[in-house]
Parts: sequence; C-alpha cells; structure tokens
Amino acid sequence: MPGLRLHLALALGAAMLCAAPGDGRAQQAAPADRIAPVDRIPGPIDESRLVTLKGTVSPLANAANDRGAAPADMELDRLQLVLKRSPSQEAALRALIAQLDAPGAPNYHQWLTPEEFGAQFGPSDDDIAAVKSWLVGHGFRGLRVNPGRETMEIAGNVAAMRSAFHTGI
Repeated sequence: MPGLRLHLALALGAAMLCAAPGDGRAQQAAPADRIAPVDRIPGPIDESRLVTLKGTVSPLANAANDRGAAPADMELDRLQLVLKRSPSQEAALRALIAQLDAPGAPNYHQWLTPEEFGAQFGPSDDDIAAVKSWLVGHGFRGLRVNPGRETMEIAGNVAAMRSAFHTGI
C-alpha cells in the first residue's frame, strides 16, 4: 500500500530494547535549563525481553475492516517509527513549553528549530545508530531520522514488520 502510514511506538529504554540507564554522557553541551540526550541503549538490543505496547492499535483495525493477513512480500514503503523521550527529557520539554509562552520567562518566545529540538529532546546519535542497526538486521531499509528526532521513516515489507515487531498487517 503506497503511502501507508503506520505509527509504531518504540520506547527507547523500555524492556523491548532492554536499555539500561546511560552513563550520563551528554551528546553536546547544553544550557543548565535544558537537557541533552544521553545514551539509553548501552549495547545490542535484547529481543528476548519484549513488551506489548498498549493503546497502539487503530480503532479502524476491527473485524468489519479485516481483509486477512497481508502477504509477507507486500511492501510497506513509508512507516513512521515513533521514538520516545526519556523521563528527564520529557520533564525538560514540559518546562520549556511552559516558559515559551510566559512573558518574562527566560525562554519566552525562544522558539527552537526542528534540529535544535531534536538535539535537546531526541535520542542520542549512538541510540539512533543502535536502532538503525537493529532495523537493518530485520530487513528494513531507507532509514531516515526526521529533523526533530522524534520519528524515523523506514521501509520494508510485511515479513520485516513481523520479524522486528512480532505483529502482522
């Protein structure tokens, strides 16, 4: 299905990726009121520790719309893999959002570019490399991290989806 947009939540640091807390190394220097990404995936992804993510199935995926399983070789050309922020990044983002619209606040109207947003609130370069390597190992290709670093665009087929995410289409 060309243009199929499937949102998958990948919780970096969740048991699915078996990530332990990072060593605290910041990717880049950041102002004291902002937090830079830290490595959250300390080694290879451990697929023996999986978590089923709740609330990720579209309400349109129901018996009335079921056409059966898609063939394994069906191409999925534009999947969106959603990357989750760490709790400290989420807290810093919420604080920044509150300041952006508060006159007199240090960050009042100090809007971020998508690249700045990704540098502060996205996964580290090492974590992105680990996820890309894992995806390639399952047959995905065309891996592109979007500028805000919240999503990756990937392509593959139903067999790759089944292999990596233990789900079907």
